[in-house]
Amino acid sequence: MNEIVNKYWNSKQLDPDIDGVAAMGDCGRVEIDYRNFFESTHFKKFLSKKNINILEVGCGSGRWALNLHKHVSIYDGIDISQPSINIAKQRVNMQRVNNCNFFCCSIQEYQPNKKYDVIYLSGVTQYIESDELIGLLQMITTWLKSNGKIIDRSTISLEPETKKISRDNYYSIYRTLDEIINIFEQINFKPIYNNRSYRFLRIGRLKFFLNHSNIISLINTLAPVSYKLMYYYTYLQDVIKPKIYSETICGRFSHNFMIFIKDEKKQ
Repeated sequence: MNEIVNKYWNSKQLDPDIDGVAAMGDCGRVEIDYRNFFESTHFKKFLSKKNINILEVGCGSGRWALNLHKHVSIYDGIDISQPSINIAKQRVNMQRVNNCNFFCCSIQEYQPNKKYDVIYLSGVTQYIESDELIGLLQMITTWLKSNGKIIDRSTISLEPETKKISRDNYYSIYRTLDEIINIFEQINFKPIYNNRSYRFLRIGRLKFFLNHSNIISLINTLAPVSYKLMYYYTYLQDVIKPKIYSETICGRFSHNFMIFIKDEKKQ
């Protein structure tokens, strides 16, 4: 399984502007920036102080480094993909960011030299079997400060049970919310926050117009007003005609940010 996942991400032809980010609402390039804007709002709930050290596991080509570096003291990112790490370093250097560090390694190989306030599992737990995941989570809790937080961004199964995608070139586990919470409970961590990563964009035939490069540039220039207008349009679509997102193999799913802290009652 690990070899399949490693091969998949190392074979991705990365566009730094997209950074492996999927348009979950199937609205193309315009949805990428929209998604990035709204996903960033989750971090505002705990980045009230700048003297924060954060580790991102599965950092890709630096999307979150560029989003978060102004709000933290130190950002460290690890990823199994060397091409992604190379791009991440280039991007922060071009923007003269000096508080970001990148390491090409697996979570098992990483040896931190500091304690972290936040460890962000950036869409990686869904590639790890539960028994191994519990062991890895127990390990990374030793990298946290006493009041540290773990953030997990995962694809959540809305079916009654966990679903798996297992192909020759891809492998993923869509766990139910209860199963994810149960896994963290086994390392004595409890959830304090759970929400959809963002409202999947629904703009109908407008996507063919909005995905022209000049229009995308205009939308980005008018941000955040333009993103909020797309959000309200999507919200109305969801109210008028709700849509259930599903895959042939895994069925209904969501995309969630969850924040976990140590459960002092179980210590």
